[in-house]
Amino acid sequence: MKKLMSLVLALCLLMGIPALADQTDQEAHYLFGYIIDVSAGGFELITDNEVVYGFSRNDATQIVSDAGLEMDNAVVVMYQGNLNVDAQAQSVVVSEVTVLGTLYGTVSDATMNTISVTASTDGQVYIFPTEDADVVVGEDGILVGDEIEVAYKGRLSTDAGQAQQLEYTHITVYGQTESGLE
Repeated sequence: MKKLMSLVLALCLLMGIPALADQTDQEAHYLFGYIIDVSAGGFELITDNEVVYGFSRNDATQIVSDAGLEMDNAVVVMYQGNLNVDAQAQSVVVSEVTVLGTLYGTVSDATMNTISVTASTDGQVYIFPTEDADVVVGEDGILVGDEIEVAYKGRLSTDAGQAQQLEYTHITVYGQTESGLE
């Protein structure tokens, strides 16, 4: 009888472990990068750390873009599962690929919680909260006059002095250029 109970308990454990593994893998993750290859079957992106990931279009349930995926687009991929570095295809479920808007400019002010960016196109100043943003900086941190790229999901507000209310923000600080050095 003890052997039978032990066998039943062992089977219950074996059946329950895969179910638990599936539940822990259901959390949504986000990956930011730039499109480096687009084909009918999928796309590849490169991250700020220069890691390449390949994705199948069949895995993506939604691609959010007016024009589709194009080379050099800044994108954020929302997925479930574990990514494999340098793999041609991922064993993940991609629930959304969003092509992001991009703003280029220079840092005009930086505080603990915000970065003010003067747009290179029209001179408009935009304020971005940094608390929930992905921020990539170099060795010198963030300095006034640094060149910056802000990739975002949502609509930029032109209200002067108001922080942006965006769904997703990725900020890359490139530092000073030769013309920006004194």
